[in-house]
Amino acid sequence: MHLFNLRSGTVEGVAQQVFYAFCMGLFFSLVKIITNSIHIGAILHFLFDLQFGIYGNTSTHMSWSVVVLLFLPLAVISIILIKSLETTVNANQNLLMEV
Repeated sequence: MHLFNLRSGTVEGVAQQVFYAFCMGLFFSLVKIITNSIHIGAILHFLFDLQFGIYGNTSTHMSWSVVVLLFLPLAVISIILIKSLETTVNANQNLLMEV
């Protein structure tokens, strides 16, 4: 959906927005898995959208190094924890099948 901003913004600004939206989506997925509720993720999304400048013009953008340094670690940590939780769930399911 963020790609619709190409109508009013620059390609680089929208690309950055899509990148950090993807990273935040991974984090919100992790929150949903851990809490088994969509409500906390929805509240966090709302608070993220309230940050200063989020509704600003996508024709302006930050340095890619800043965007990557801020959001890539969040995405990597989220992926690692999601995979770890998946492994735990699979191990528990196998244990239950043995019983």
